[in-house]
Amino acid sequence: IARDARVEGLDADGSPAVRPIQEYLDDPAGLLIHTISIPHPDAPCVAVKESRSQLALPVVSAAVGIHGDRSSRRIIVAAGCVAGRTIRLSAVEDLLAIPGDPPDRSALEAAIAGSVSPREDILGSTEYKRYINATRIADAAYQALELAGLSSGGSGADASDGTGGKA
Repeated sequence: IARDARVEGLDADGSPAVRPIQEYLDDPAGLLIHTISIPHPDAPCVAVKESRSQLALPVVSAAVGIHGDRSSRRIIVAAGCVAGRTIRLSAVEDLLAIPGDPPDRSALEAAIAGSVSPREDILGSTEYKRYINATRIADAAYQALELAGLSSGGSGADASDGTGGKA
C-alpha cells in the first residue's frame, strides 16, 4: 500500500483490469490477480514491525511511503494490527503532507494515536498498543522523510526522553 502498488488481472467477466491495491483490498470480489506491480520502487519507504519476541505476533506493523518532493509531496501511511485489516491513516498522511517542516513529534503521535483502534488481547492493552503504534509509526515517518530529503533528521525523530522514541 505504501509503495502505491497496483494489481492487474481479470474481472469476473474476463476483461482486463488494473486497480490500486487499496481499492482491491476494499473490494476484492471478482478480480483474478495475475500481477502486482510497484510503479515507484525507488520512492523512500520505511516499514516497522514490533513484537514481544521474534516468534510472537506483531503489535505494530506499518509502512510509510513518500512520493514527490518538498513542494508537492504525497505520503502514504499504512498500518496493520490496529483494525480488522490493514488501513491507511489519512489524517496522519494529511498532517505529514503539509509543505514545510514536518510536524512536531507530539502532534504526529497524537494524530497516529487518534487514527488507530487496536483491540485489547493477550499481546497488550488498547492503551499500550495505541502508544507503541504512535511511537513506532512516528519513528518510521521521520525516517522516511529524512530518506526523501524532506527533513534534516532533527524534526522530532528523537524523543525528549533520549530513547529515540523507543520504549
